[in-house]
Amino acid sequence: MGYNGYSAELLHNLMKQMLRFVTYFFRHILALATLYLVLSTASVATAQTKNPTENFDISLTSTYTVDAVGVTKVKHTFDITNKEPTIFLTQYALKTSYPELKNVIVRYNDDVLIPNVVQDDTGTSIAIDFPDEVVGQGKTRTFSIEYSNTNLSTLAGSVLEMHIPELPEAVVYKKHESKIIVPESFGYPSRVNPEPQVVETSNNAFVLTFQNNKGSAITALFGNTQIYSLTLRYQLENSTSGTALAQIALPPDTSYQRIHIHSIDPTPDSVKKDSDGNWIATYQIAPTSATNVHVQALARITLEPNLNVPILKPSSRLVSKNEYWETDSALIQDLVRQYNTPKSIYDYIVKTLTYSTSYLDKGGTRLGGTKILQNPEAAVCQDFSDAFVTLARAANIPARLNLGYGYAENSSLRPSSFQGDVLHAWPEYWDETKQLWIPVDPTWGNTTGGIDYFNQFDLNHIVFAINGESSTTPYPAGSYKSNGNEAAQDVSVSLGTSFPEIEPQFSVTIQPKRVFGIPLPGVSTLSVQNETGQAWYNAQVQLKSDDTSSVVKSSLTDFSVILPYEIKTTTVTTYQNTISLPKTVTLYPTITVQNGTLSYDHQPIEVSSGPKIVEYITDQTVIVALAASSVVLALIAGSLLVLRQRR
Repeated sequence: MGYNGYSAELLHNLMKQMLRFVTYFFRHILALATLYLVLSTASVATAQTKNPTENFDISLTSTYTVDAVGVTKVKHTFDITNKEPTIFLTQYALKTSYPELKNVIVRYNDDVLIPNVVQDDTGTSIAIDFPDEVVGQGKTRTFSIEYSNTNLSTLAGSVLEMHIPELPEAVVYKKHESKIIVPESFGYPSRVNPEPQVVETSNNAFVLTFQNNKGSAITALFGNTQIYSLTLRYQLENSTSGTALAQIALPPDTSYQRIHIHSIDPTPDSVKKDSDGNWIATYQIAPTSATNVHVQALARITLEPNLNVPILKPSSRLVSKNEYWETDSALIQDLVRQYNTPKSIYDYIVKTLTYSTSYLDKGGTRLGGTKILQNPEAAVCQDFSDAFVTLARAANIPARLNLGYGYAENSSLRPSSFQGDVLHAWPEYWDETKQLWIPVDPTWGNTTGGIDYFNQFDLNHIVFAINGESSTTPYPAGSYKSNGNEAAQDVSVSLGTSFPEIEPQFSVTIQPKRVFGIPLPGVSTLSVQNETGQAWYNAQVQLKSDDTSSVVKSSLTDFSVILPYEIKTTTVTTYQNTISLPKTVTLYPTITVQNGTLSYDHQPIEVSSGPKIVEYITDQTVIVALAASSVVLALIAGSLLVLRQRR
């Protein structure tokens, strides 16, 4: 009995210890299994960060603070919240499109983490390994990435320009707020795209807040006028045995550009405006000789159109086919069924073409609108522009090509690759509603990571020449090279400080009009020369006589434009209102332009006042008289010759 009782008690104790062991064993086995599950899940979460919206809610606040010299300090603050109880984040990486970031810092829980920073030609990657685990549904990990970027903002002259490209992973953010902080010394923002929800001042700075912009590109300008100093050289060469005429395109006035020519040496024989608004200067080049034309000029670029410059409305030729704008090709006709508005054409070109200068490095030639859309992988600015002009014209939208200079601190984001002195090309289209030419830049829209160069242009484009009726001429400055000097730099552009505000100055001369050396009574040629380096618009010439019995008329008294150093001529008739003999009278000229009146107090101009029949003499009359006189003289000469032969 005692033995059996002892055995029962012993068996009871053994069973009790065994139960404790099994409980302890399964408890640890379960813990190990749970630990393995968490580690495995964490590994899966790391692998799934390429599509983090499935497992996380990500909110981002980006702050861009500009200092007094234009350097931008960027701070991205992330709040990443777990959507699953067992999935958490162990790593994170941010990719930017800028290759030159400095002072990269990661802050987490009052600590500074050392990130893995990789920079190449495509941008910068910042990778973070977190030292702890934030586990649980609804738990949030908060951290910030800070760096300095010298490319986001450009301080040029009196203008601060900011271009914040679209973030590559913008679609993953549940919420994204951006703030731009700029010192008040730069002035109120003149143009911002998209519009900020809030603009306020704080600590002597403007604060622009963009809410839920989903990481889209932001452009902001502080200042509305930029001034550039231009130094241009045109190499003209005549290799023939006779005198040749050479023409060059000077930088013209446009709706957004005002030109002041400080000097031009040598002075051109004539300056005329063509149908596209170009300023064409003509020179006579002696046989087997060369001439270098040197031009010093200032360009004032504005955001708003200059209403003083008349707008040239497009002709039917600006929707027609041209050498590099093959509007009737099958590809273009097929595309224009879908892309037939300026915005849709711009977006298609920005998305389709790939910028590359590889074909230029191999000595490639201009392709034109159709060929570049067939081979879109290696396009330069002229190709982007040709494609836009071709599609626009095929859609019956007047379009043309601007050639000139694109001022950029970062040539990789805003390249200029037109052949010549590193020039740039961009198109413009006619807006029928605004009655205005609208410039756009699909090249920079492609290379800057989504910055909008359609709805908002900038102050960095300087027009040297406009190609509208022709797809090839006139050539811009930098394209006039003589043999052996193709590599010489003929274009230099720098920031200017001020644009001269001058009064118009004209010289006026009146010379008797002659037929075979004989002056016509009361008929004169009036010459008006612009002696300044700026163009003047809608000028009106008035001629008053000191003789009340004389009448003064001019065949042309309204000049729509007088270009720098241009000479305008017209025929003036002065005649007696009563029957009397011709006599000498004094004329006093007055010229009125848009910005004021200029009266001339120099020596009086004396002309002959003829009989009343002079009223009916015009330039055509003089031409007919000259032609008739030539025929009469020829007949007389022929008759004398016949008589001489008969004798």
